[in-house]
Amino acid sequence: QWMRQLSACFSCRLIVMVICSNHVLKGFVSEGLVMRTMEFIFGEFRVSAARLQMLKAAAISPWALKPVVALMADIMPISGYKKMPYIVLTTLPSFFAALGLGLRLVNSLEGIVLCLFLIFLQVSTINLLVDATLCEEVKQNASCGPQLFTFSWLGIQAGQVVG
Repeated sequence: QWMRQLSACFSCRLIVMVICSNHVLKGFVSEGLVMRTMEFIFGEFRVSAARLQMLKAAAISPWALKPVVALMADIMPISGYKKMPYIVLTTLPSFFAALGLGLRLVNSLEGIVLCLFLIFLQVSTINLLVDATLCEEVKQNASCGPQLFTFSWLGIQAGQVVG
């Protein structure tokens, strides 16, 4: 019932975008897998608790860069597009960073922090740009706005639990 009402208000493309970006990428991958495994990744280097906190802060710092990314996307469109080029520009390095971590090609502490930084840069950029798209869609269909944001946040929380 609830999903039927949501799909009547918003396009299937938007709902799939929310599932892929928020539920899977932000909830399951970022918050569920990467955040929970960071301590184990850094634990192999036997760093102190204080240093661990500094490394984690450096890795997740792209979340603090969201206003800069938003400003760049608004004032510097690439080939007339404001969102997609930034998604592609952050996804490519993130893919290779995740590949490097997954295949254990990165062996230095600094390299691991850089890889995690690139992964979180992609997740935070996509999260920012998808949330901007959701806000634009809600402006056009305000009566269903709360259901869309509830759907988005429930999926993120479910992804965290599963991850």
